[in-house]
Amino acid sequence: MAAPDPQTARLPSPKVAATLGLSLFAFLAAGPISGGAVRAQALAPGSPQAIQVLDGAWRFHAGDDPRWAAPDYDDSRWPVVEPGQPWGRMQARPDRGLGWYRQRLAVDPGTQLGIGLLQVNDAAEIYVDGQRVVAHGDPSRRVPGKALPFQGPVPVEASADGEILVAVRVWAGLHPRYDGRISALLLGPAETLPLYLDALLLRRWRQPGGLGQFFVGLLLTGLGLLHALIYRRRRAPEQGYFALAASLLGLHLSWQAGQFLGFFDPSGFYAHFSILMRCSAYAAMLAFGTELVGVHGRRPIQLAIAVLLLAGAFGALQPADPWWRLIPLAYGLAAVCGLGLLVRALRRGTPGWPILLPGFVPLVVWGLGDAFNNVLTLPAAYGQLRPWLSLTGTALLSGGMSVILALRFADSLDALDQSYRASARFVPTAFLKLLGRERITEVQRGDGVAIETTVMVCDIRDFSRLSEQRSPEATFRFINRFLASMEPCIDARGGFVAQYLGDGFLALFPGEAAAAIAAAIDMQAALEGFNARWIAEGERALRIGLGLHSGRVMLGTIGGAARMDANVVSDAVNTAARVEGLCKRYGAPVVISETTLSRATPGAWQACELDAVVVKGRSQALRVFEILEGEPDAELRTRKRSEAQAYAAALADFRAGDLDRAEAGFAALRGRDQAAAVFIDRCRWLRRQGLPEAWDGVTRLTVK
Repeated sequence: MAAPDPQTARLPSPKVAATLGLSLFAFLAAGPISGGAVRAQALAPGSPQAIQVLDGAWRFHAGDDPRWAAPDYDDSRWPVVEPGQPWGRMQARPDRGLGWYRQRLAVDPGTQLGIGLLQVNDAAEIYVDGQRVVAHGDPSRRVPGKALPFQGPVPVEASADGEILVAVRVWAGLHPRYDGRISALLLGPAETLPLYLDALLLRRWRQPGGLGQFFVGLLLTGLGLLHALIYRRRRAPEQGYFALAASLLGLHLSWQAGQFLGFFDPSGFYAHFSILMRCSAYAAMLAFGTELVGVHGRRPIQLAIAVLLLAGAFGALQPADPWWRLIPLAYGLAAVCGLGLLVRALRRGTPGWPILLPGFVPLVVWGLGDAFNNVLTLPAAYGQLRPWLSLTGTALLSGGMSVILALRFADSLDALDQSYRASARFVPTAFLKLLGRERITEVQRGDGVAIETTVMVCDIRDFSRLSEQRSPEATFRFINRFLASMEPCIDARGGFVAQYLGDGFLALFPGEAAAAIAAAIDMQAALEGFNARWIAEGERALRIGLGLHSGRVMLGTIGGAARMDANVVSDAVNTAARVEGLCKRYGAPVVISETTLSRATPGAWQACELDAVVVKGRSQALRVFEILEGEPDAELRTRKRSEAQAYAAALADFRAGDLDRAEAGFAALRGRDQAAAVFIDRCRWLRRQGLPEAWDGVTRLTVK
């Protein structure tokens, strides 16, 4: 009988390949496949519908001899073994290398049969009556199989004597995953066997393990990509290492599951790069641990990472023996280094490490187990636990790492929020909104905007005396207490403090001028409450002056490349400062300009004109008014209101040049001693100097 060429042998249909793949992944998720794991209801061997599962009565011999494929070779002295066990569980030795399984079957002569290889964990060749019919990998070169561990039924024909000799040549590699075990061979009619495989594998596919691993891999991949996006915004090394580890592990698990589910071609990318992805992921996990613990430059850890990457490179190249030994040794070395990191983290009390323990312990056991299994044979229980240790440990460790990063990210967000709030205290939110910015980080040097606003300048009277009597710490405490009483009045009226001036501040009211006037009245009232507490502490009552002027101002950022500051620049600011200076001159707590009064609600407050002045820095006269509601002294406020008309009449006489009548009018005032004294002095000086020819009654100030 001519042997089919393994390269041209009929491959399974897409349906068969898909069902085979789906079932195998469910099988792998449940644990290693053993020889007794797949048992069909075998009919009589001679029946045309018979399907036999060749899972028993195999004869095994370690070593390699081409004669062992021949049907006439005498294998009676070979021990009878159960397939599905690594060689180390059998009496035959050595544990690794090449070996042969043989079994004789009796069938009807001339029967057209199909033979199916259900699974083999390493490179293998199947011979029927001395002819190779299918190959998985290359045992001669000791290269593990790259093809799907399921092969569709290969047609064979029984000889004239009705006997078929099936021999399987297997290589047991040095990696625990490739240990030479075979699960079962299926033999049956060529037209029936594919249907049987479909039914068998679809039954297994219904188990949740395969799809579970596939979706766990997708979840890890998505988690890694999410942290990669976070890493782009926040260049934290541990974030990048976790993103790399989770993405690679997720791809590895999904691809491993997907090849058995029939989603991917297992002979391409996965066959070459599966081990590379896994080794690189574990190297990234070690790097993550070093960042988490704060251990850098440790030679053992650097060596372990280098060995893992080297092992992954060898795995991608699919090397022959003995280079496979490097892979389990790399896992073992990584486990030892990871254990060292854990001990150091526990000693240091590194936050978050207890979260990693549920996933860390299984991976350490798995890594050390693979390393020890390289030099001695571990109990069979390890082979059964190994897939669970690997998959569960990987999932739990990745989840723990993600939780730690999430906690750290939350801490970073809290710190960022605190930093943002702290920055907002230096740059008001209202200032940012006027610049058209939402966050302080969006502000650029040179940003600016021109707006119409009312400027308020506040000055603390006798601040020099107050500061001289106190230490710097006490002075700052006093200022902060004062500002804490004033700022709510400004905020409540839609304004904000744009600049602190040491003994006062500058506030802006982008809304109506009436809001600024109302805020000034509120501030004088709040000052009375502040003074009540201040006097109770043995201090003297505090007085402030508030000057308001409306106009166009420029808001923006100024400074150098290393430091910026928010600033307000315009003639309106300078004028507001000059208006505030008139508060002390005329004894008025709240003084506003004619411009501000014209923009306020008419009649809302009683405004008494104080004077018409040309302040320093301006060429045109500016009429200024006192808001009587801003006088905190109730008795004095009442007197000023009652004398408002008399003051206006005296001011009109002064502007008309009738100095004698004006002086008499001002002298009769009792509620405006300070303002009256100013005009009385002017009248007497003008009487001595004589009125100018171009007399207009305007006061020209030469000082600020």
